[in-house]
Amino acid sequence: MAGAARGGTRASGPDLGEYQAVCRRLTFLVPRIRLYTTQWCGYCLRARALLDARGLRYEEISLDDDPAFRQLVFELGRRWTVPLVLIDGEPIGGYDELAALDRSGLLAERLAA
Repeated sequence: MAGAARGGTRASGPDLGEYQAVCRRLTFLVPRIRLYTTQWCGYCLRARALLDARGLRYEEISLDDDPAFRQLVFELGRRWTVPLVLIDGEPIGGYDELAALDRSGLLAERLAA
């Protein structure tokens, strides 16, 4: 009886279109922007305000309780300061770079892709 399953019909899973639709829904649920911040940083406040004003979802990682946060920020983004903004895992810089992307329209373009 163990060999009876051999050569039988395979159970069909979701087709490619269904799979892509599920992936789009899941991508919507996961923020594409990650923001490393501290509470005492004025530029962090500005970065949060810009993202909030645009209605963009983001994950904020507070580094207030991490005494070695500068090393982490450097390892992630090759910079020593916060905020550190990552889009789809790629470091784009801090508030100044985020604001420049926004002013140029490239932030919206990048997130639309």
